[in-house]
Amino acid sequence: MLIRRFLVLIQARAFTTGVEEESHIAIGKMIVKKCGGVPLAIKALGSLMRFKSHESEWLAIKESEIWQLSDDENDIFPALRLSYYNLAPQMRQCFAYCCLFPKDHVMKEKQLIQLWMANGFVPSQDQNDLYFSGHLIFKELVWRSFLQDVEINSKGDVTCKMHDLMHDLALSIMKHETCIPEHGKVMDIPKTLRHLFLYLSADWKAFLPPFEAAKSKSTSCYHYGIKLPNIVCKLEHLRYLAMSCYGIKRLPESLTRLHNLQTLKLMNSKELLELPRVLKVMKNLYFVEIERFDSLLCTPPGLGDLIYLRELSIFIVGQDASHQIDQLKELNLGGSLSIGGLENVSNTGDAKKANLLTKNI
Repeated sequence: MLIRRFLVLIQARAFTTGVEEESHIAIGKMIVKKCGGVPLAIKALGSLMRFKSHESEWLAIKESEIWQLSDDENDIFPALRLSYYNLAPQMRQCFAYCCLFPKDHVMKEKQLIQLWMANGFVPSQDQNDLYFSGHLIFKELVWRSFLQDVEINSKGDVTCKMHDLMHDLALSIMKHETCIPEHGKVMDIPKTLRHLFLYLSADWKAFLPPFEAAKSKSTSCYHYGIKLPNIVCKLEHLRYLAMSCYGIKRLPESLTRLHNLQTLKLMNSKELLELPRVLKVMKNLYFVEIERFDSLLCTPPGLGDLIYLRELSIFIVGQDASHQIDQLKELNLGGSLSIGGLENVSNTGDAKKANLLTKNI
């Protein structure tokens, strides 16, 4: 009964065209036995086999050497590894990267895609399509059961989780390439390191050695404190920066040295008065997310030069041309956009030039 019940599950995934060959079903039964009766493993393999129509391909899965890596017939890791190794290379990278989050962590789709983009995992012929390509990868990982429990939270964010067994798999893949320094501990940076997650608080100097080692590596950085450490602005390969702006009134102009930055996320920023004035030189910016902008006096001039910008939380219209609303004209913005200083819009023609009706906001 158990085999039959789980075979229905694998058929629902693999036989989406309605064609069920007897030979395929026989092989499927043997594969189900190898999965130890665990639905997660069966779902993952069933999704994989949907793309394999020939009997020889099914036999290759059943007879794969990966099954021999474990002596425990109830061990489902071989099934999960088979599903993982049959992913496209970019999907393997995106999945494995999720182990940086703790088990049972609620992950936001948008943040995952931003981090995948930051690490160069998302392929695209056109820079403008990067986020959409990341969205397709996310959907595929969900369909193949590498990510699960997809929901929409109260803020409209799409969220998901990773099964504990999938997290173990991702961690086993990334264990030599990932580093999350513990608070207050100085540690050596291994030569195999590819991903360094830094969570900085007011006593950020404890992390100085990892910071120095990270200068030549792709990094993501989270900062919590009353002042942005100068050394952050020296991380030339930094592409994702999330920082709490509690008590910060102005961001340093040196932030604009981060020419590779794609995501700038500012939290607890209700006291923030100004952004760096030459933000327009950060040509790779896709997202400028400001959680609170109650006190913001103006937005930087020339934001229309940021041709890849996809999300901008606030735009304040000023009196000079570089602050006019038509700066939004060529930007393909989505998400939520607040516009202030509307009294500075000189005429309806300028407002129409902003093409607000064509944007996904």
